[in-house]
Amino acid sequence: MKKLLALILVVILTVSTFSFSRVSAAGFSDVPSNHGFYTEIMYLVDKGVISQTGTFGVDQKVTREEVAVMVSKAVGLSGGKTKTPFKDVPSTSASSGYIKSAVDAGVLSGFTDGTFRPKQIVNRGEMAIFLAKAFKLTTESTTKFKDMSSSMASYISVKKIVQAKITTGYSDSTFRPTQTLTRGQISAFLARAMGAGKESGAAKTYSTKQIVAMNDSKVVLIETDVSQGSGIVIANGLILTNHHVMRGASSATVIFNDGTEYQVSGVVESNPKKDIAIIKTSKTFNVSGVNVRSSSQGLSKGEKVVAIGSPQGLQNTVSDGIISALRVIDGVSTIQTNADIDQGSSGGALFNENGQLIGMTSSGYDDVMANLNFAIATEEFVPLVNKYKTMNFGSVPASFIPSPTQVPVLGNVALGMTMEQVKQLTQGNYVEEDATELFYSDVNAFGYQADVIYEFQNNKLFAMTVYHYIANQTEVEILEDYFYGMYDDLVETYGVADDLNRDWNDDEEDYSLYAYWMTPAHHLLLSVTMTIDNESFGGIRFEVL
Repeated sequence: MKKLLALILVVILTVSTFSFSRVSAAGFSDVPSNHGFYTEIMYLVDKGVISQTGTFGVDQKVTREEVAVMVSKAVGLSGGKTKTPFKDVPSTSASSGYIKSAVDAGVLSGFTDGTFRPKQIVNRGEMAIFLAKAFKLTTESTTKFKDMSSSMASYISVKKIVQAKITTGYSDSTFRPTQTLTRGQISAFLARAMGAGKESGAAKTYSTKQIVAMNDSKVVLIETDVSQGSGIVIANGLILTNHHVMRGASSATVIFNDGTEYQVSGVVESNPKKDIAIIKTSKTFNVSGVNVRSSSQGLSKGEKVVAIGSPQGLQNTVSDGIISALRVIDGVSTIQTNADIDQGSSGGALFNENGQLIGMTSSGYDDVMANLNFAIATEEFVPLVNKYKTMNFGSVPASFIPSPTQVPVLGNVALGMTMEQVKQLTQGNYVEEDATELFYSDVNAFGYQADVIYEFQNNKLFAMTVYHYIANQTEVEILEDYFYGMYDDLVETYGVADDLNRDWNDDEEDYSLYAYWMTPAHHLLLSVTMTIDNESFGGIRFEVL
């Protein structure tokens, strides 16, 4: 029995350590979700402009060939291999069709010596020319840059992409037209251009009254059994709100501005750190989602904004103001505004003068000196929105958390929960997941930091392994203190262990301390192991019987 238990934990924890080293299949390995261009790059993946591989080369310089391929895909030009008029672009080249299409469309051109120079690096001025032509931008900005003059080939194109809010230049009033571009930067510019191009060059501006008329029906009041807040329609049956609006709720109702009510079937997914959540109504409704701006990049202090929410339950109250600042608070991108936000406005919408959603209102307070209010910037929730908004309504999971019959064993997490429920309730850093496992690091578990592996069968949590960092060292005294202290803590909940070994058990290849409980709902194993190679590990495993 003792050898079997020790062996089980050796296998469990050894596998767990290996699992954390695997690269997640979602996204690119060099573009983590907190990367500044993550939203734009994944948007281009979604649109088929770039292909998802192991790495993206986000910091590599971009070439004329790459620009031709990306721009052609973005505007729908053909790309089959073909003969070109350029002696350095053979018909066998994978980019030959895209280059010819871009040239035929007048987006790019070759050189007088009959070459295209596909490997030549592109600079910011050239990028402006390519984008202005590809997306047929016509309206020019009045913004002036001290390093640009009317004699420059890119002068007019730069004014056009600035007006389309594809870029704003630098804070020192320069554009730096000769500065080369990286693959990450061109992706950001191109993603913004794909949105800007739909407005035929210039993003149209609206009055406060017009913005309200466009979006009032798309902002809702949310009433739960524990709180009240606001929400934003992102798709048929799906509504975006703050995590704290739904925290602790076991039922909720969505009320549209015309008085129509829908019951909420549950939370689809949420992120406590970013304070975002998506909820699902019990049946669909005929209201389209808001127009969401991909990120706050390109926004500036002083720009007009309009807020719609339900402060103190006063449904769809409108206020306007300006962007006071763009800030990162506790790792989350936020928009500071002087537009009034009060209790009940949480989960409401913040729009720019183009009628685009640029943030979700989350907090604010008034004092005699200033009106300080904050909204979560769109780059924090766009990936979550994109994940669900195109899914079939019936395929979107949703539930309230936790079920009264589920007893938490690690923080608020209980065996029997779904993967989405566990993700909503687990603290620490998300690492990766697959169909049957979910991995987190830096979780505060029973007073110690740990890696945690959650295991699922039929989307129900049946086991979890806690791998405590404190047990990953070689001082016997520290390991024993950890084991004895953890055992005493667990005894307060589970009673005396069914099987306990307080002395180092010699298993020829390693030494271990362990305690084993078998409860009516699950069994529990606490163990510390030292190998003959002077390595150690330890932790706790819960598993449904």
